[in-house]
Amino acid sequence: MTLVIEPNGEGGEAHTMGPPRDDADTPRERRGWREPLEPGLYKNHRVGCRASSERQPGRRCGCPFLLTVPGDFPGSTRQVQHPGPVRAARAEKRRLQAAGYGARPPAPEPEQIETVQEFFVRYLRLRERSLAPSTLYTIDETYRLRIGPAIGDLPLSEVTRERVLEFVNGVAANATSTRTVEKTLAVLRAALSAAVEWGRLDANPAMGIKAARFRLAGDVHDGPRGERRVLSPRSSGSCSPPPPTPASTACCAPPPNVGCAAAS
Repeated sequence: MTLVIEPNGEGGEAHTMGPPRDDADTPRERRGWREPLEPGLYKNHRVGCRASSERQPGRRCGCPFLLTVPGDFPGSTRQVQHPGPVRAARAEKRRLQAAGYGARPPAPEPEQIETVQEFFVRYLRLRERSLAPSTLYTIDETYRLRIGPAIGDLPLSEVTRERVLEFVNGVAANATSTRTVEKTLAVLRAALSAAVEWGRLDANPAMGIKAARFRLAGDVHDGPRGERRVLSPRSSGSCSPPPPTPASTACCAPPPNVGCAAAS
């Protein structure tokens, strides 16, 4: 094949003409036709629609409409497809244009989950003007020492009756007096009552729980007849019985030998 060299008309330079395309007879990819109806409103004809090949405006078909409306930020545009009819598409275009940029519905924000720690911070902040300083100190100390380390990271909505009982059992297992359990329960119960009042919870899961029902650290289990069982059955067998008292010795001693005394 002979290459044809022709001058390009600028300084006598020449350029080489490449060979003809081998796919010259291959049909081009067919595309649909976007028929303009008015500024910002088009008829988006599909590839199989006769209007895409004939390019005759005004043809009635079931192809959708295409709207050009303001985008998400000033100066931008976006295209929205509308099924029609043309009157409804025109009304939708006017509505979106009147709404301006940023009319697209925003993505839903992730739900903020409030923890027990976050609620106690807000609870103390709102009650600091209505409570005595000593009461605020008691609440703060009780939360820092017992409530926070145990359930501070727990979502407030997951504070159930079962979780409260489990928490109080843990407090009682490390407490040496019922007063500690009572004070912890009182602080938690008051805070959860405020959560119910403010719409965070439906009911107070700590209501009705009594501190006296929980055994403290070092407490023993009751026996079958109500007595205190200090030692387990295994350890009780290794201990020798208590020494007899003088009264029990005198009561259990054999009677004197009367015959021997008489013979002597």
